[in-house]
Formats: sequence, structure tokens, C-alpha cells
Amino acid sequence: MENHNLSQLTDKTYTPIFEAAKEALVHEIKMALAEKIAAAPLFHRVAVLIPSSSPETISPLNWLSAQENQQKFYWGDRDNLFESAAIGQCASLEIENLDERHQLVEKIEKLLSQSSDSIRFYGGMRFPSDSKSGANSAEWQAFGAAKFVLPRFELISEAGQTWFVCNLNLQTDRAAKDNILRELKSVCFELSGSEVAVQEFEVRTDLPLFEGWQSNVRAILDDFSRSKIEKIVLARQSIFKFKDSCDALAIMKRLSKTTPNCFHYLFQPAKDISFIGASPERLYKRIDRSIESEAVAGTRRRGRDEIEDANLGDELLSDDKEKREHQYVVQNIKSALENVCENIEFDKQESLFKLARVQHLVTRFTGTLKESVTDARILSLLHPTSAVGGFPSKLAQKRISEYEPFDRGWYAGAIGWIGRNSAEFAVGIRSGLVTGKKLSLYSGAGIVRGSTPRREWDEIESKIGSFLNAVTG
Repeated sequence: MENHNLSQLTDKTYTPIFEAAKEALVHEIKMALAEKIAAAPLFHRVAVLIPSSSPETISPLNWLSAQENQQKFYWGDRDNLFESAAIGQCASLEIENLDERHQLVEKIEKLLSQSSDSIRFYGGMRFPSDSKSGANSAEWQAFGAAKFVLPRFELISEAGQTWFVCNLNLQTDRAAKDNILRELKSVCFELSGSEVAVQEFEVRTDLPLFEGWQSNVRAILDDFSRSKIEKIVLARQSIFKFKDSCDALAIMKRLSKTTPNCFHYLFQPAKDISFIGASPERLYKRIDRSIESEAVAGTRRRGRDEIEDANLGDELLSDDKEKREHQYVVQNIKSALENVCENIEFDKQESLFKLARVQHLVTRFTGTLKESVTDARILSLLHPTSAVGGFPSKLAQKRISEYEPFDRGWYAGAIGWIGRNSAEFAVGIRSGLVTGKKLSLYSGAGIVRGSTPRREWDEIESKIGSFLNAVTG
């Protein structure tokens, strides 16, 4: 039996409840690995249900903070319907050249077709680089060009229930059963709700500085008159150095509280290095053959009161420059979906998408996928959108590296999960790379005719504001 129910437990001391969950999972693991069924799935999930007596105590992020495992993963969707914190790995797939991403995702889909319905691979892929090798710079090496992991253990919150999960490879894990049980024994359930003290950064460096940014924006505007490019998304890297090591999970916990209406994610492939973010932008969500996507582009800050906020929103909705920037993304996504959908529907008029510090123009898409369309095909068409690259996409991507003095890595990439019958990906924006005592924040602005260097610089500052507040308080 895949799921074991602990709902009969009513003990108000939560450590005993979790210890009981561990014992129940030990039993389920032994049962699963003892059964030698000819048609057994490749990857199999066993899970126990945790009583929902104290949601704060058993929150996935609190649980993840308590773990010593160096490999950690977190995903919380924008609608607060699904949240997973995970450690270790049952399986991992990685490529060093983004040109191989289609084959990578196809391999994952083949593995999923042989596995239990509930199995999910979590991961992501970088923004396309013009590097002939497709290799990442040194600080992004641990992530590869694309990497997906089936974790060993997960704490999942879904549909109002919390599950403690172990993922198994039924072809290889019988020989490794003792190791898996030792890993399970080391899983910590002595949870603490205490917050890590807010740090003050010692040094901030922007790449480029404003003078370089101003020069780049002006060069791009001049370039529009000599090329077919109509939009380039130019990004900035803001590097913050601290006295002590950055706690990526502490930042993630604060982000989850201060940035509603966002996807929250953490991908930590090794100790002291994590990619984290709070992205408002869905790349796509698939359930069977139904798909959702959206164009998010065009920005204003939020107002200091309701009247100013409404005025800024009206200004954004009527701004010709912002609407042109937005329509490039709409065209890009519409064209991609027309290749894979039997039918699509989308908003005929953009609307406002309000976040904590900024508001955006948004156009939402829904569609029905054609038969046999795969996630590999969808990702190859949608990533990257013109919201993070430019328009036309291929031409803009080639020019970005000429202007940006850093490697984007997974910033502006695709991050999320793939299951057999469903998948969801966010665009990896409003994100940061934590490496020891350094936090690198990334954000960009769409440059089109009518853009000004100061306005786009200030827009980026607003975008990274929520993230920076989560670090420094």
C-alpha cells in the first residue's frame, strides 16, 4: 500500500507524531522493497499522512531548515495549493549543454511513464547562452545547464494535507535498503520556528554600475534603428557581501511571507550554494492536455495609498511604451502555443497583476494540447519567452551577452517540476544565487523604443526591493 494514515494520532507534542511517522515510513519502505512484482514501477512513492494539528510546526520550510542534508529543494506554487520541501536524491539527471535539454526532458518523461503517478522530478534550466560549449561560468557549475532531481525524502503539503514521502527506485534500492533506512533515521523532526537574525550587508556592487547601464541602454536604442530587434531585456547583477554566511532557507522563509502571489523556489545542489527566488510569472502549467501560460511585462511601482496605486495602474494600462513591450511577449507566447494546441483562448485586453512592491500588465492564456505533445516540446517552444529575452527572441538572445557583464546562469531560466500527468514551471526571475557569504540578485527590464536609462534602472531597483528586504529586514 503506497500511503499510510497516521490520523489516529492526537498527541499534542509534535516530535512524537513525527517519530511515529518515521516508524510508519520504515515499515512502508521495507514492504515496498520486499515485494518482487514483475510489473513493479521503476520509481515508486511511499508516504504517511501527518495530522494537521499545527500547520506552523509542520510547515515544509520549517522542516527543511532543520535538515543537515546538503542537497535541498523547495517549491511552493503561486496559488498556495502545492508545496514541497525535499532532501537527498533518489535519481538525478543533468546536462552541461542546453542544446541537449529536449533529450533530457524526454528521458525524464520516459522514466515517469514507467513510474508511479505521484512521482515528480524537480529542477530547472538556465537562460540560453551564446557560449559554443553551453557551459556555465564557475559560480553556476553546480547547477549544470539543466538539472532535475527526484528527491529521496519530501514533506508535501497539498489539498490541506501534509505527507511525509520517500521515493524509491525499485530496480536498485533493494540493495541499498540499509543506507536508505540510515538516511531516514537522520531526518530531523525537532523543528524550530525561530527566525535567523537579519544581516546587514557590508558591500554592494552593481554590474554594471549606472554609467555602464546608461551606455548600454543608449547603445541598444541606437541598435533598434539598424536591426530587426524590437526589444531586448537587459538585466543587472547586484552583489551583496556579508560578514557571515547567508542562510538561503532563512531568506526563503521571509520571501514566502513577504511576497504573496509568487512562486517560491530553492534549489540547493550542494552545501553553501543555492538558487532561490520569488517569481510572479508562470511559464506554464499542464494538467493532462490542459495548459495555462501568461505574458507578464510592463511595470509600475505600487502606490503609497489606494488613490496613488489606482492612478499608477491606470497610467500603466494606457502607457504606449509599456503596452508595446507587453505585446511582444503576447505575440511570442501565442505563436508558441499555436504550435502545440488544438485551440487557445487568451485575454483580448491586458489587465493589472499587483504584487507587494510593483504591478505588471498581464495577459493569460489557456489551451488544449494536441495529442502526444510532450513537456519537452512545450519547454523547447516557450523557454525563454520575450519577457526575459526580447523580440524576436533568437536575435535578442544573441545580443544580451554583448551587453551584460555576467553569466545569467539559471536566472531567467525555467524552474519547476515534471510529473507523468502534470507539470508546472515558473520563469526564474526575482531571483538570487547564494554562495557562502555572497548573495547575487538578478533582475531585468525590457528595453524598447521610448525606454530611458534612469526609468529602467529604477524599475529594477523596485523589483529587487522585496528580495532585499527579506535579507536585511
